[in-house]
Amino acid sequence: MTPTILAVTQREARGRGAVDLTVTNPTTCGFDYPRRLAEILARAATRPYEPDPRGPATTREAIARSGPVPMDPDRVVVTASTSESYGLLLRTLCDPGDPVAVARPGYPLLDQLATQDGVPTLGCRWRWGGGRWELDLGSVERALAGGARALFMVSPNNPTGSVLSESEALGLRERCDAQGIPLVVDEVFWPYGSGAQRAVSVVERPGLDPHDGAPLVILDGLSKRLALPQIKLGWMTVFGDPRAARRLMDGLTHVNDAYLSASTPAHGVAEALLPRWPVTDQILGRLEGNEIILRDALADAPEVSVGPREGGWMILVRVPAVRSDEDWALWLARQAGVLVAPGFLYDLDTGCWLVVSLLAPEGVFGEGARRLVAGVRAGLASVGA
Repeated sequence: MTPTILAVTQREARGRGAVDLTVTNPTTCGFDYPRRLAEILARAATRPYEPDPRGPATTREAIARSGPVPMDPDRVVVTASTSESYGLLLRTLCDPGDPVAVARPGYPLLDQLATQDGVPTLGCRWRWGGGRWELDLGSVERALAGGARALFMVSPNNPTGSVLSESEALGLRERCDAQGIPLVVDEVFWPYGSGAQRAVSVVERPGLDPHDGAPLVILDGLSKRLALPQIKLGWMTVFGDPRAARRLMDGLTHVNDAYLSASTPAHGVAEALLPRWPVTDQILGRLEGNEIILRDALADAPEVSVGPREGGWMILVRVPAVRSDEDWALWLARQAGVLVAPGFLYDLDTGCWLVVSLLAPEGVFGEGARRLVAGVRAGLASVGA
């Protein structure tokens, strides 16, 4: 099977009324977006265009105030999206052929972005430790030994839901400092911690001085922070020793000056809404409620288990390996009328994991969870397990 066959199968199942537990677009999930968003956009659309290769000072100040720790607005670079931030970093840090280290599973598009810039990727791994997903620091060391020009992480991780622990964050920082290379952490899911609490940022970890050592770059954006994927705006905040941070800032500013992709209306939205946006709280409530629904649905299904979620919009469901994860996704779409993503699409290469989004409305999600359990049981019966 191929991802194309899976996509076709799921599209056909969706047309027959299948419950979609792969949805990651919050604008289609029934959240109540305040009407003032339209007013803010209308005002921002007539704002004078004042290009700045780092982004308008007012936007950078709003971003700096909204982060987990006090930030210097002069260390913020505004882009059109997190993907563009990745691209600017790759072009600033690497010549074609220079590798970067990438934690897997991580940002699914990073390998594609790196390939487009002629940058090979050296993989390191998150491993399932039986109770949580743990970063394999040995694999990090091997990747860095291959001449990596930077190390890219995602925390909270998508889709494992794991957040870098204090020891993992310190271990990564020490290893990057020793190599003199930047540690880049994508924290777009930072507000969406488990139990209605935001996740802990790397820069908040005790014992880690974000203002010393090699550059530490934190990525964020409106797509996840405010659940506004249709209003493109991302940003990078560069921490680290002032001289090292300034060198990287200079390089990023130079490259960004050639694009200036972020639109003026998006800047206005960020300035108006970053201080407080009620949709974020709605999503937190939805994530917590749907996780409870899923765990309750699986309480009497010992053949299926749910992985831990420390943050993010996704959760992992482990099913018996009597089929591959892709075959399970196809079976559930065809026979149970529920759509899930197979783990291989996210580079999950151990165990048999299905990826479920927690964004769907509670009633829809509850029906999807019921179909998931019934479908797995029917699938097991079909193979005599």
